[in-house]
Amino acid sequence: MSEPRTESEPARVADVLIRTGLALASAPDLDTLLQVLADSARELVEARYGALGVVNAEGTGLEDFITSGLSADQRARMGALPTGHGILGLLVRDSRPIRLHDLRDHPESVGVPANHPKMRSFLGVPITSRGRVFGNLYVTEKVGGGDFDDNDLNLLRVLAAQAAIALENAQLRLTRDRFFAASSHELGNAIAALKVWARHLLQDTPADPDELRAGLRNLAGSAEQTGRLVEDLLSLAKLQEGRLTLEPWRLDVGEVVAESVEYLRLEAESAEVSLVVLPPDGDLHAELDGARLRQVVVSLVANAIRFTPPGRAVEVSSATRSTGGIRVSVRDAGPGIAPADRDRIFEPWEPTLGVATGRGTGLALALSRQLARMMGGDITVESTAGEGTTFQLDLPTAAPERGLAPQR
Repeated sequence: MSEPRTESEPARVADVLIRTGLALASAPDLDTLLQVLADSARELVEARYGALGVVNAEGTGLEDFITSGLSADQRARMGALPTGHGILGLLVRDSRPIRLHDLRDHPESVGVPANHPKMRSFLGVPITSRGRVFGNLYVTEKVGGGDFDDNDLNLLRVLAAQAAIALENAQLRLTRDRFFAASSHELGNAIAALKVWARHLLQDTPADPDELRAGLRNLAGSAEQTGRLVEDLLSLAKLQEGRLTLEPWRLDVGEVVAESVEYLRLEAESAEVSLVVLPPDGDLHAELDGARLRQVVVSLVANAIRFTPPGRAVEVSSATRSTGGIRVSVRDAGPGIAPADRDRIFEPWEPTLGVATGRGTGLALALSRQLARMMGGDITVESTAGEGTTFQLDLPTAAPERGLAPQR
C-alpha cells in the first residue's frame, strides 16, 4: 500500500500543474519542453523515476527518450537509451495506459541494461491528440513503496493531455518557421530568375529570332516554375492543416500523364532535355483526383528535368501492374541518389540532393508523396550512382474513401 495522501495533496497537485503550465509556456525549445514534462510526471505522482519517450514518425519505436530522477552518472552507466522494446514497446504498439505492480514479472520485461536502477511499480500513459500518438509518459518506483493507484493514473492522464497540446503547438511553431523560411527561399529564387530573363530581354533584345525565342522560353519556364511553387505551397499548407480533400472521378491515367509531360515541354527545351513518353501498357482507367494526379506527375517530371544533363532524356511510362493498380515511372539521367538519402529527399525541409539547376528545398517531392498516399498509392525510388534515378508512382484503380489528409 502507498502512504496515505495528506490534506495538502490537492494543493500540491494544483501547484505542480500550474508550475508545469507556466514552464511549458516559456520553454525556449523542444528539448526543454520535453524535460519539463518528464520532471513534472515524476513529481506529480511522487515517483522516484520518470521518463518521456518520443514516438518516431512511423509509429514503430522511440526516436528520443528523456529521463528524470537519474543522475548524469547513472545515465552514462546505462549505455544506450531505450528505443521502444520490452514493456516500453507495449505502449508504442498499443496506446493504452499500463499499470504494473512489478514490471520485472511482466513477460515483456526484457532488454533492461545491466546498470539500470532497480524498478518495480510502473505506470505508463500515452500522449495523444486527434488520433495521433506523440509519445508516452512513464513513471516507476512509487515513493514510499506500493503501487500507483487510480488517482495517479488520472493525474498522469491530465498531464498527458497538457503535454499533447504543448507538443502539438511546439511542432506547429517549428513547422511554421521552416515553412516560411523554405517558402521565402524558393520564391526568392523563382522570382530572381524571372527578373534576370526579363531584364536581359528588355535591355539587350536579341536580333536573332531563334535566340529571342530561347529567351522567351526561359522566361515562360521561370514563370511556370513560380506558379507551380505557389500551388505546391498552398497545397502543403492545406495538408498540414487537415483541409485538403480529394475529388476523384473516372479518368485515363495515360492521358493525364501525356498532358502533364506536354505541359513541361518548353521547360525541357530550355534545359536542352528531351522528354520521351512511352506508349501506355494496358487499361489505365482509374477513379482518381485528376487535378492532384496531374500535380504529382508534373512535379516528378519537373524534378527529373532539373537533374538530367543537357543532351540527355527523361523517360516517362505508365502501365498496369501484375499485382493490380497502375504504375507511372519517371526516369532521369542524373547522378543518382545514395541509398541513405532515398527517404530523406521526401522530407519537406530537406535540401534537394545532387547537382541540379534550380535546386530547392524538396517541397514538391514531399507534397507529391503525401498526395500519392492520400489517393491510396505511394511513391518509391530506384537509383544507381551515375546511371540516373527512377521515381515510381503506384496508384489504385478505385478511389479510397474521401476525407481529410491523414495525420502523420
